[in-house]
Amino acid sequence: MLQNLYYALAGICATLAAIIPSTGNAYDSQRMGSIFRKLTFRGYLTIVFLLSALFFSFLKDRLSSNEQDDKLTQRDSTIKSLIKENEEKRAQDSRLSLATYTEALAKYNLQYIEGQDKVVKMIRDSSNRPLNIPAFDLCKYPNCTDPVVFEPGDDTKLAIKFDNTGASAFNIDLKINFCIKKNNRIYADTILQRFFKKTLLNTDQTTTIHFSIGQPYEEIDTIYLCFSGIYFNSDDKKFPVYSIHACSIKKREYIGPIGGPVYEDITQSLKLLKIIK
Repeated sequence: MLQNLYYALAGICATLAAIIPSTGNAYDSQRMGSIFRKLTFRGYLTIVFLLSALFFSFLKDRLSSNEQDDKLTQRDSTIKSLIKENEEKRAQDSRLSLATYTEALAKYNLQYIEGQDKVVKMIRDSSNRPLNIPAFDLCKYPNCTDPVVFEPGDDTKLAIKFDNTGASAFNIDLKINFCIKKNNRIYADTILQRFFKKTLLNTDQTTTIHFSIGQPYEEIDTIYLCFSGIYFNSDDKKFPVYSIHACSIKKREYIGPIGGPVYEDITQSLKLLKIIK
């Protein structure tokens, strides 16, 4: 509406600017002085209407541009709204399809692991209920061949891989300490211990923790890594983690889990230092 008004006013002013000079002289060359002093009343009136026509034309164009921008903004907003509604509908359909798919698999004693896009067979107890026992520990074959590796070019940094089998593990709270044995004594480092927390680790999923022993320890060959902590299953049942593993610094390789007197000595030392209970 306002655009039409500006259009009409611009037209009227332009028309008057064209008509007025035809009714009499708009410019008197006989007058002395500058060009502005030679303009007659009709001349000034013509200039006013001409400038008014240009002004109203500018307002009309600007208003038209703003309206066009508003239409484009509204169009973009409508498109985004339609896209969002479509994505929400697709997500809802996907959840319904997944629920139907999972329910159908359960009838055949199978379970779908969404994060890994795989189907596994559920283990059941004597009452035919699925067992819910996760097993979070240092990574084992076939998930990996070397659970502990030295990082390239550095004898002080280790990459330690863990995995989880059986069922999903929740609220993992793990502590890593390392020990050395020198002159038949166990020395545990309480400063370079590493804490690791993870909310969820699905079945057959792995995670890697980077750990530093601080210095190369050139005078010894074997270091011992102690893993202690807890995790839970989906029923909030708590499971403990405790194991000790050996690595060779000189060979830069993982040796394996340990037991016997060395295991007992390290465990006793960690208890005395109140690293474990």
